[in-house]
Amino acid sequence: MKILVTGGAGYIGSRLVKKLLERGFSVRVFDSFVFGGASLLDSYNNKKCELVKGSVTDREQVKNAIAGCDIVLHLAALVFIGDGKLSKFVNEVNYEGTKVVAEQCLLENKKFLFTSTCSNYGKTSSIVDEDSPLNPTNSYAESKVKAEQYLLSSEIKKTLKPIILRLSTVFGLSPRMRFDLIVNELCKQAVVNKELKIFNPSAWRPGIHVDDVADLITKCCDIWSCNCIDGFRNNSVFNVGGDKLNYQKSQLCDIIKERIPDLKVTEVNGSDARDYRVSFDRVKKYLSFEPKYSLSYGVNQIIEALEKEVFLYPWDISYNNLKTYQLYYHDRWRKNE
Repeated sequence: MKILVTGGAGYIGSRLVKKLLERGFSVRVFDSFVFGGASLLDSYNNKKCELVKGSVTDREQVKNAIAGCDIVLHLAALVFIGDGKLSKFVNEVNYEGTKVVAEQCLLENKKFLFTSTCSNYGKTSSIVDEDSPLNPTNSYAESKVKAEQYLLSSEIKKTLKPIILRLSTVFGLSPRMRFDLIVNELCKQAVVNKELKIFNPSAWRPGIHVDDVADLITKCCDIWSCNCIDGFRNNSVFNVGGDKLNYQKSQLCDIIKERIPDLKVTEVNGSDARDYRVSFDRVKKYLSFEPKYSLSYGVNQIIEALEKEVFLYPWDISYNNLKTYQLYYHDRWRKNE
């Protein structure tokens, strides 16, 4: 089987591509390479790996990328919160681009998996599951909710039969590293600044290691490849995480302080309203998925890499999606002003 991975050079994608190749699948990566393709150097010379540069908003490029593939894993997205100037681009890529990819999959009868986010739940007062109301609090989550609504509309869902994975906040090491995700970011603060600056420390957030995400997506491909679709049991949407990985921000700070005790913790002002605890019963029941990696494992992994200077300049914008996109799209803003 041949698999197309949109956004395959990204934080999750670069780990996923390696695992798919190790599993014996042929892989075509379709990516804009805004962050370059160095994250895929380990897979670059593999005869079963192909790299294609393009945009999910370009129908002709998408059509060519999907041709000859059996499964489409749609990871490509603008992933960050904040900066209203970028909102139209977030919608353009995350919603309109998803429609372009899904429509081509419909035309060519491809299997389709979409990575969404648990951020769609926004702010809640109780534990939420896949049937709970969605309450996005930023343009990124809004774009993902719109994409989900399209994919789950009666005609599309009936024909395409998409699998939607609502991911918890991802953490851990990746060849295309990010230090703008809460666990990774606070580990960076601890090592570089010897201080943790935290907004709303009592807020809940679920986490998931990047390798656990890649393992689950690979498992979905295994299910499709052996025609064992009963494993999905007519469920389209799965929250991805684990009960023990629901944490309050203050608890995350405590875990980091176990590794670096002499840290100052400062509460700061902020605008991120997200506060949600998530049930993962469905993914556990139907896909037999339990995360392998704990929050402590991820924290220790990241801090060790930082202390060993694996990342010499972890504050560089190349590790921050929003700052990179602000630079990348700057000329497009000026043209439209």
